[in-house]
Amino acid sequence: MKITESLVNKALREELYDKAVTNLSQLLEDCVRSVKFINLKIECLMKAYKFEEASTYSAQVFKLSSSLANNP
Repeated sequence: MKITESLVNKALREELYDKAVTNLSQLLEDCVRSVKFINLKIECLMKAYKFEEASTYSAQVFKLSSSLANNP
């Protein structure tokens, strides 16, 4: 997971948001409830101009649990 997180950080430094989303998706398979990575994935989706996918993913997060949905 640390390797995948370093790949995410590298992609962010290089502004490769599609690659960051791919790596974040892999990371979130193990870290299902990580608010940090969930928010980062939504942010990267928006920076990659994938607004509909960001909206769909956000809606899925809201359905997961009330604790995630109510986290600022």
